[in-house]
Amino acid sequence: MNRIPHLFFIQRPKIFGLYLLVQCFLFLPLFTWANERPLLEKHRSTEHFRVHYTLEDKAHRPAGREANAQAAEHYVFMVQHYLEAAYTKLVTERNYRSPIGDGTIGGGEHLYDVYIQGLANGENGMTKADPPSDLRSVQTSTYIIISNQLPLEDIYGGNALAATCTHELFHAIQNAYYCSALAEYPNAAVKVSKSTSLREGTAVWAETLLSKKDQQANRFPNKNYYSYLNTKPGLLSHPEKALLLHEEAHHSQYAYSTVFFWVYLSEQFGEDIIQKIWEANASTAKGMTTIGEEMDILDTLLQEKGGLQQVLENFYIALYLLHQEAGVYQHYQTKYARWRLKEHHFYQQFLQKKYFLPALSPSDSPIRATWDCQASDVPVHCELTAMGGLGIHHLAPPTKGKYRLYIRPLFGTPNLQTNDLMAVLIQEKTGATIEVMPASFQVVSNQISIPFELIDPTSQFILLVYRLQAPEIAQLLGKKTIQYQISLEKAGEY
Repeated sequence: MNRIPHLFFIQRPKIFGLYLLVQCFLFLPLFTWANERPLLEKHRSTEHFRVHYTLEDKAHRPAGREANAQAAEHYVFMVQHYLEAAYTKLVTERNYRSPIGDGTIGGGEHLYDVYIQGLANGENGMTKADPPSDLRSVQTSTYIIISNQLPLEDIYGGNALAATCTHELFHAIQNAYYCSALAEYPNAAVKVSKSTSLREGTAVWAETLLSKKDQQANRFPNKNYYSYLNTKPGLLSHPEKALLLHEEAHHSQYAYSTVFFWVYLSEQFGEDIIQKIWEANASTAKGMTTIGEEMDILDTLLQEKGGLQQVLENFYIALYLLHQEAGVYQHYQTKYARWRLKEHHFYQQFLQKKYFLPALSPSDSPIRATWDCQASDVPVHCELTAMGGLGIHHLAPPTKGKYRLYIRPLFGTPNLQTNDLMAVLIQEKTGATIEVMPASFQVVSNQISIPFELIDPTSQFILLVYRLQAPEIAQLLGKKTIQYQISLEKAGEY
């Protein structure tokens, strides 16, 4: 079962330059602000929040339309409890920026406003922006809407209400870095992460900070994100999609599923790496980052472990190994710390022993999972349509010996750059050991080459082909899609 996504309704502008300027002047007199705050008759306050709710309107009553007053008030109390727990974890203990205050707009000075109400389409929560007080300002406050009928526990061993409160609060914190305003307001400058994966993925990551001791009745909200193991499209089911992408969150859950990448980064670099990423993006001079700039920031922050290319390669290996049997995977986690994804036994439980990774990206152009080199007289043709997407290929060399594996762009593809196409070959040997053979990019022949040797016929070879090019750069260079072919040749000495 997929968890319904939380929506961060701080939009991005779709029109730039002179056209936008003209539209601002033409339509400003006709503009009305669409996202007015809900009007609810009751509220309760904590140290940092004012929670608004109603008992009169059954459609918006906390705990559902059939809830009695006691159940509704308990639901409100739990929202307050989870918000304060999240605030303590994020702002007090980890020094993330506080959400931008709204003055007395919601009726409580210095308190952040949260509204409990019914939401369409089963949505869990939203974070919305107020109109900025100054048309020339990028500063604007936000407020949160929480669904009135989230379960306090769910089948994933997590707490959907706690997870939602934390998720949406992290969006409000993100806004404190980017000072986002809704794009519908024509004169408001907008600062927001271009990548939906950065925005939504790190908000899901924030949910993992909550633990058992933060909860009542032994609830575990930090397991809620395991539901994204089953998401389609998701990082595990559709690796061909770019890791950092711009994709409207309410159309796809893919961005939420990238939580596994942000969890991986927090394991490898410490959890403060997420805060460093947001601080670095907020310091950019432009009003809006591009995915290319966000990738450059990641590359800079990850240099101690080889930069984005090496970290992403290790992450993809970790993601692949996640699908091994629990005992074997546990051995990998112990021996190969750089490929660790935490709490492996829980991951195995929710994978339900299903194999999510397709043999090849894109998923609508499948080939055999095992490539019989003897039966194939022509190379395998493949393509990566996403900037940053991953192609996964299982290779079965026919006999013992030395080989050379080639990855070449198809005829008509512009010459590759070093970040257009990357590759790594994994050899899984008996005894749960792994050898990784990185590829070398040959500029003269415009191809990637990997020499390797098959000694043990029972070994498995997995080729990972991936891209690091940002979407807007790839589009500019005419490389939105890269088609490539894989060929395996018997080799002599090398």
